[in-house]
Amino acid sequence: MNMSVNTLPANGIVRKQLGSVVVSLPQPTQVKHYVTPDAVPYEQFGLPVSGGFVNFHLFDRTKCLVRGKKIWVEAQVWMKTMENGTEFLYVDLHPTDKPLTHDRKIFQRQQEVPDDLPAGSLRFDTFGHIRGSLVFVPREMTE
Repeated sequence: MNMSVNTLPANGIVRKQLGSVVVSLPQPTQVKHYVTPDAVPYEQFGLPVSGGFVNFHLFDRTKCLVRGKKIWVEAQVWMKTMENGTEFLYVDLHPTDKPLTHDRKIFQRQQEVPDDLPAGSLRFDTFGHIRGSLVFVPREMTE
């Protein structure tokens, strides 16, 4: 698992990558359009959890492999820490042609996540008042 930290000194935000997997996700239908500080366009959509949303940022949708109504992406899970110490979990999605490794599951509340997740699962709990979990389960365990 690649762990990296990128500090953006202009606005005091610190980002830390927590993990990365290749997944198939439903194509989002309701998105907001944004541009990064480096002028890279992306689409943002959120999935609800207790107390808020986990935001997903989809980069270059036109290059995504499409299978039916799903897109194949590399999902990079990040923690963002604001200047005031507030932490957020979010996911960057990038087109890929790599084989799928995991399936995504969202749990509205952290206490809903089973204690007996299969080996190779990755669990990411949200921070602060947002109390959900994002779990990636290995493909061979969900087929």
